[in-house]
Amino acid sequence: MKQEEMPSGLLIPYCQSIHTCFMSEELHVIFLDKSFSVARTYPFLGPWKFTLPRSYYSHVLEIPVTTNPFNILPMRGEKASISCIS
Repeated sequence: MKQEEMPSGLLIPYCQSIHTCFMSEELHVIFLDKSFSVARTYPFLGPWKFTLPRSYYSHVLEIPVTTNPFNILPMRGEKASISCIS
């Protein structure tokens, strides 16, 4: 995935599971391993959903569906490029 195609989202470090309780919108959820490679994606994870914890998940990236209009998500094994915006 090209850098300009990557949407912005929320990186949660050291996280192996999430829930979307009390959320009103869907999320694209990307679990990353220790080397920031994609371990699993959950596209369009709706409100009141849970993901099961996995020992090989190290971080999670949450991307609102509304900020990713083309619904382009990285493939499993692809390295994530993370940059901070203040």
